[in-house]
Amino acid sequence: MLAAVAVILGAGWLRVQRYAPDFPERFAIVVQLDPGAHGAEPLIATGRTGSGDLLYLRHYPDGAVSFEYDSWGRSSVPIGEKCTVPANGVLNVVVEMPSLYAPTGHYGIGDPALRVWCDGKKVLDGNVGYYAHPRRAVWFGENSIGSGSAGSHFSGTIRDRDGNVLRGATSNFLPFRIRFFTWLKRCPWEILSQLVFGVAVFWLWQRLARSARAVGTAITPLWPVGVAGLLCAACFLAVLTQLTWDLTPLDFLARFYDFQASAMLAGRIDVPLEGIGGEAFECAGKYFGYFGVTPAILRLPLMMFDPYPGDLAVVCMIAEYLLAIGGAVWVLREAAHVVGTSRPSAAQYAFFVAAVGLGSPVFFLATRPMFYHEAILSGFAFALATCAAGLRLLWRPTWRTGAVAVVFCVLAVNGRQTTGLYAALFVCGCVLVSHRRALEKAVLVVATGAALLSANAVAYWRFGTLDASPLSFAVSYRGGRLDAIGQSKFHLENIPFGASTYLLQPNLRLTWSIPFIHVGIGLQGFGSTIARLDVADRTVALPFSTPCLFFLACGGVVAARRRNVRVPVAIAVAASLPVYIALFAFMATAQRYSVDLFPPLVVTAAFALMSIDALDTKVRGAAIALAALLLVASVIVSVGIAIDYQTRWGPNFDANARAAYRHRLGMAP
Repeated sequence: MLAAVAVILGAGWLRVQRYAPDFPERFAIVVQLDPGAHGAEPLIATGRTGSGDLLYLRHYPDGAVSFEYDSWGRSSVPIGEKCTVPANGVLNVVVEMPSLYAPTGHYGIGDPALRVWCDGKKVLDGNVGYYAHPRRAVWFGENSIGSGSAGSHFSGTIRDRDGNVLRGATSNFLPFRIRFFTWLKRCPWEILSQLVFGVAVFWLWQRLARSARAVGTAITPLWPVGVAGLLCAACFLAVLTQLTWDLTPLDFLARFYDFQASAMLAGRIDVPLEGIGGEAFECAGKYFGYFGVTPAILRLPLMMFDPYPGDLAVVCMIAEYLLAIGGAVWVLREAAHVVGTSRPSAAQYAFFVAAVGLGSPVFFLATRPMFYHEAILSGFAFALATCAAGLRLLWRPTWRTGAVAVVFCVLAVNGRQTTGLYAALFVCGCVLVSHRRALEKAVLVVATGAALLSANAVAYWRFGTLDASPLSFAVSYRGGRLDAIGQSKFHLENIPFGASTYLLQPNLRLTWSIPFIHVGIGLQGFGSTIARLDVADRTVALPFSTPCLFFLACGGVVAARRRNVRVPVAIAVAASLPVYIALFAFMATAQRYSVDLFPPLVVTAAFALMSIDALDTKVRGAAIALAALLLVASVIVSVGIAIDYQTRWGPNFDANARAAYRHRLGMAP
């Protein structure tokens, strides 16, 4: 209980400390000029260095002034008219500044207008671009963003219409008491979310304590899960941040889900163009992303702390990576129950965590904290959790387990439809063969089907169509690109090429220098001459990118000869067929898409690992040795592919950042 109370109070205090009110669209201020002022002085700054905006005042030798605007890195900005300064040096100014009244971004087509009125006369008017920022990132009279267009501070005084002095950040002139009561009045959902989070902490604490008392010393084998998981997460973070350990990198591809979460809190599903860029879908005068909303949902509790767009990407990807490892551990544990073993051993836990976390295509997602990778990672994590719940239905078919499976399936589908489809089919298969009454089975199957269709419901909210990614709305597919692929994302003639790309082609070579792996070009698969492809990125087939789990999964299929293994493995294989065929027929191939094919391998590999103990002593020793060698090879290959992507062939990497990363790795320039 104390932990829950501490979480609620601590989160509330931190939120109030960072709280800033909304500004009106037209904000009136009174500017008192310093008679000795000269040059350019800042009035209102928003954002931060490198992604900020500044409204400033320029003094002229004849005593006149003008209002001007600077948006970092943008050259097309309006220039204001000269204003005559009254004898008392007081200017009554009304500011309509987009970055002030709409800090979370501009929704809709085109740039918003910046307008300034001085003593009733409009002196600045023009459409401007600006950078989204937290509400608290507003400063009066200070050049907090370090713009070279103006000095460091305003020499005069800025007041609001009530006479309150405006200087520095909003926290400087709004007392804690006012911020607290304003927050209580305007953000009740944040208070509710903190209470829910506190209750969740209390429930989890109680559950862990109860489990520890019930299991006693038997929980000891679980310690390798924590150690192996943290080591894998440290390696994932090292690659994700390119050895800088910076949790808030300025990557334009990392911002989408922060914008999406902010939009969802405002009751909308469209996003500013700044948040999605070239991947935007334009529909009904708005911009949308086509990616699943699960990562945005996971961000909702964190949005109360008012982060900069993109600041949550690394933290959330690490959390989703740990969720994926937790899902794999849960799958292994449920597989042990199905096989008839009481629980996996410490060595089996550690082996499986390392194989999934380091020796698989999942590690490739650490190459960059961008929304493509986070969507796949979240879908994979919740797909494994859904499959684990499905396995539990085989030996403990309770309503609670079924409800958990459906909830996780919703999150999996809305993270990534391919992995979500596999998870839904797997759960349906487990429900149908479980020991439940026909009506109960029908209810769970229908609920799982509804979970599968939830992504289509989101698509209808976005585009007015059930297609989750209607390319006819895609900005990047204008100008004949869609015609080149026959107006369709899937083609039967792509299947030979896709199958050979993901299952047959090695497409790599070993080297004697870091990262010891070089990946070949993309168009090497069988059938590339007849395939209708939009993108064929460099891809290493699963038997070569993750030999450990691939061949262990093959062992799981062989182990299906045992009666208690036969049914779950058959369900895992059958559920994978529609997903594999769809991905093979898709218009694009890429290394990151290999993760979509990975959940069936994890499930079947778990059964193979838990069936090793049933082998003869000599055979078991040889199998363990072979598995260990394949694990080492998998880790070397998967880490090598990731670093090769970052340092050699990955697109849209900053040249200076890539050179610095190569230097940190000890590679040649």
